[in-house]
Amino acid sequence: MPIVPQTDEEYHGGEGYSKSFLHKAWTKTPFHAKFGKRKETTALAVGKAAHIAILQPELLDTSVTRGPAARANSNVWKEAQDFADHAGTILLKPEDHDTVMLIRDLAAMVPEIVLMQSGDQYTETAAYHTDEETGLLLKTKPDIYSIEHRIIGDVKNMADASYLAFQRDIGKYGYHMQHAVYEDVWTKGTTLPVDGFFFIVFEKSDPPMVACYELLPSAIREGYEQYRAAVELVAKCEETGEWPGYPSGIQKIGLRRFDHKLTPAPEGPELDGEDEEGEDEEELDALPEA
Repeated sequence: MPIVPQTDEEYHGGEGYSKSFLHKAWTKTPFHAKFGKRKETTALAVGKAAHIAILQPELLDTSVTRGPAARANSNVWKEAQDFADHAGTILLKPEDHDTVMLIRDLAAMVPEIVLMQSGDQYTETAAYHTDEETGLLLKTKPDIYSIEHRIIGDVKNMADASYLAFQRDIGKYGYHMQHAVYEDVWTKGTTLPVDGFFFIVFEKSDPPMVACYELLPSAIREGYEQYRAAVELVAKCEETGEWPGYPSGIQKIGLRRFDHKLTPAPEGPELDGEDEEGEDEEELDALPEA
């Protein structure tokens, strides 16, 4: 299948398995991946607008509408939303619109973005490839691919773009798997080589901040193995027609180690399946990932 310029709606509503589907099947359950619904949130709206501001700033004026200073459940806001829906634009709160404009100006000074936009490129363009081992149709939609420099750039809009926060988010949101899916499917689906892959992380703060990251080889290897395991899992579900969810029956469960305040935490097998401690971070990305 050729390279296809697609909107998010066309891409996610069409055939083929994306990184987000594979990651949800692997980290949640196949049932969640198969039957879960994508939710439109304010964070997603801001993420979409930020992507436009960073990658296609010339489309910003016709793609994003500054909303009124009104509550989201007010008649004034509902009227503005109706107008934006009719015009096909993204409606943002005034403060979010201001942030997106600042991100646009900041993006123009980020060397990695300037480099990738300096020559011919594919922006928000999907590629498809039929997996040789399983026959599954896989798809990917990089934010930007530089034809001249053979680099994929993926823009993330996060609550925290610091090193430690993004290091944690790599595992939480599967960005190491995303690296594998994007590079593998894009290379095979388009025959265009990938010599580099950068995450360009914008922080929704006042003022906005930006950091660029490149995965270490160890993270790339782990991401590829998880990607292949997820493909095999989904292929088995397709073959059997069964998309399992959580285990049936009664499961014994206890506290996480750090939730023991007045009694000693257990040691050994009783800790199996314990999650690491950490607060949830809100991902502001347009998908969270394709």
